[in-house]
Amino acid sequence: MKHLILAPFAIYRLAQLVAWDNGPNNVFYKIRTGTKNLADIEAGRWENLDEAINCPYCLGIWFSFVILFLINYPTKVGDFILYWLGLAGMQAFLQGLTKGR
Repeated sequence: MKHLILAPFAIYRLAQLVAWDNGPNNVFYKIRTGTKNLADIEAGRWENLDEAINCPYCLGIWFSFVILFLINYPTKVGDFILYWLGLAGMQAFLQGLTKGR
């Protein structure tokens, strides 16, 4: 039951992290910039990936698939990851309520 409470928050945080945040050493910013550049250079081939990486709703679908494995095949490491991301997601959600992201 606790996994089903933490999972949506973990997905929420991961989607925000990739779509909006720069990440450690600007890794997510570099990925978003790289896909944008590829989409600009080769119109049509990379546009869908560029749109998906910048869309938290699209990312949420893919991250849900990954989190589903953590729920269905629990391990100590998987539980740690789920708790870590779930708690971070709860914090981000509450922060958004008070600051309006």
